[in-house]
Amino acid sequence: MVTRMLASADGATGLVGTGFMEDEGHYLHEVVPSVREFGGPGRFAFDDRSHLTAPVTDVDETRAQLIAAWRPYWGDVDAGVRVEKSPQNLLQSRFLQAVFPDAAFVMVIRHPAAVALATRKWTGMGPSGARRFMPKRTLHTLIEHWIVAHERFAADRPFLQNVTVVRFEDVVADPSIVSENLLAHLGLSPRTNGERPPAALDPTYRHQWRRWLSSPIGRRASDTWLAELAPFFAQWGYSIDDDF
Repeated sequence: MVTRMLASADGATGLVGTGFMEDEGHYLHEVVPSVREFGGPGRFAFDDRSHLTAPVTDVDETRAQLIAAWRPYWGDVDAGVRVEKSPQNLLQSRFLQAVFPDAAFVMVIRHPAAVALATRKWTGMGPSGARRFMPKRTLHTLIEHWIVAHERFAADRPFLQNVTVVRFEDVVADPSIVSENLLAHLGLSPRTNGERPPAALDPTYRHQWRRWLSSPIGRRASDTWLAELAPFFAQWGYSIDDDF
């Protein structure tokens, strides 16, 4: 959602018509493997190879390869700001900054339980030859995956020159975080027909989470591993009891 809001601003563009899920740019090149080669959704952050801090080849060559791969899919080839979204950018920001020194990073975080519930249906997606051996992940492992990914980003953050972190829930509650503040920070202005956030959070994941917490398994988790992970929730401004 935030990506589309940025890409629809005056003077900006995003990737369109790629044929891949969410028009994510990592599917379009082989400079680094896609998340599927690191285990797929809900797994990739556990693989140390997915955490990049420097270009894997010559910087100029890497930049040229990425530009060539993305060029055919920009919605407006003349736009001054180009917005690319891929899940592993959270773990590859230092790599991307080395390749594109003027890049600005907008990291959108969301409640770990909502992310876990949203990701669960995709967790059978890994390398094609291994998918039948990859059952869907539990909420426990998916929330741990969220924590590992965000801890790695937190370690990388001091090395980034231009990074903004926004919470998905905050943007829905106050769209001006993007439509005014963030766009102004990036030197952009909104279009009158630009993308807008939903008027309210979809309650689906909140209801699923509440039902799970009230189940016997959820009650046991609240007394064991969820209690242990609660401090990591708090580091990002979340709690187990949040409405999201």
